[in-house]
Amino acid sequence: MSNANLQKISNNSLNAVDLVKFIMAFCVIAGHTNPMAWCDNETAVVIYYIVLSYAVPFFFLSSAYLLGRKINAAKDNRYLPLDVYLKKTIRTYVLCSVLYFPLAIAYYIKNGYSVSMMITDYWKGFIFWGEHYNSWQFWYLLSTIYALLFIRILIACKLNMFQIAIIGLCCIPLMLGIDELVSYDGSLPVFLEYLRGLLQRTIRNSRLLQGFVMIPLGLFLSGHSLSKRF
Repeated sequence: MSNANLQKISNNSLNAVDLVKFIMAFCVIAGHTNPMAWCDNETAVVIYYIVLSYAVPFFFLSSAYLLGRKINAAKDNRYLPLDVYLKKTIRTYVLCSVLYFPLAIAYYIKNGYSVSMMITDYWKGFIFWGEHYNSWQFWYLLSTIYALLFIRILIACKLNMFQIAIIGLCCIPLMLGIDELVSYDGSLPVFLEYLRGLLQRTIRNSRLLQGFVMIPLGLFLSGHSLSKRF
């Protein structure tokens, strides 16, 4: 296949990604505004929520796919695009947290938090949840940061992207298990009871693990040459 045809296919792929991102952006907005609240059709509501459930995973996947293309195109430092993206995401997360910090403090004062409670809750929100008062949306950034750090460690261990993607997919049953455990209301064996309490006090649910699944998959889908570059 000629270079011109390859370039055309590549451009069409990017256009398709942009189009779906545009659609999924509206799905994210819909997920937080509940425009189907008036709908009494159960089938339509079920389909609506199924479509919405793909929005955030797609953004993880598409961002990683585009990052993988940059890594494939890198000639000198093969790790540079990944490292730059990681540093950029960390800076964005810290900046957003700083901008929303006054809102968190106002919330703590309004609800009578002591200084020690403020520090503990804010630290947990910053490290484990990716959210504070009215800033829940930043969990996406924190999940991305942890996933990229995880990938960087696996790369240092000489794993290729196919192997890393398989490890990422293995997080799916872990996510399901975490959600089932933290939401379980019955009594459990001592170890599971302790583990449930630990999860509830830290990450609370499996949300942060979404990046561990979708980002390696997106990097792998961007091209098999990734395994050679890494």
